[in-house]
Amino acid sequence: MKRPHRHFPERFPSWAVVLAFAIVAISSPLARGDDAATANSEISRKIDLKSPRDALPDIAFFDADAREHTFKEFQGKGFLLNIWATWCIPCQREMPTLNNLSAILRDKGIPVLALSVDRAPFSKISRFIDKRGFTNLKVFQDVRGAVARKLDIQGLPTTIIVDAQGREIGRIVGIAEWDSPENIKTILKFLDTPPDLTSARR
Repeated sequence: MKRPHRHFPERFPSWAVVLAFAIVAISSPLARGDDAATANSEISRKIDLKSPRDALPDIAFFDADAREHTFKEFQGKGFLLNIWATWCIPCQREMPTLNNLSAILRDKGIPVLALSVDRAPFSKISRFIDKRGFTNLKVFQDVRGAVARKLDIQGLPTTIIVDAQGREIGRIVGIAEWDSPENIKTILKFLDTPPDLTSARR
């Protein structure tokens, strides 16, 4: 008995190809794991992304020895800039997680700058940092508030994620749990840096 001839199209329709890729993407561990985690992370939910990205101002700020610094010194792989004050209660609450984050990112060459807007002498800022053991942070002072004004800081704390060219990727106003694995992955994704969370908080 002659079998009926079955006709198969020479090529799949374009919608079938798109559907196949979508199924593979959805079923992949990366899409369901890391991508889903970063998309739903606290940082992703809270960040106000900057478009287009503007370069940070070329304004001096100071360290404990009254030496001048500018943001250009920290370009390379990007960095985080936290605007805070010793009298700011929310700043005090989130600073332990920023300190932990700084320790984790240090090996990747990504610094976390803690720029205080305190008007008091730097010695007060140093005592605050030393007493609480926040020694992983790079601490500076915006003595006259010029940096905060130029960056249009609307509240404390404000944390800005800066790309390798010294441009603002986005900012978060208010506290965040900076050392959570999901938030660390999100930060590294913004900075286009492969994650390595072996030293992250467990």
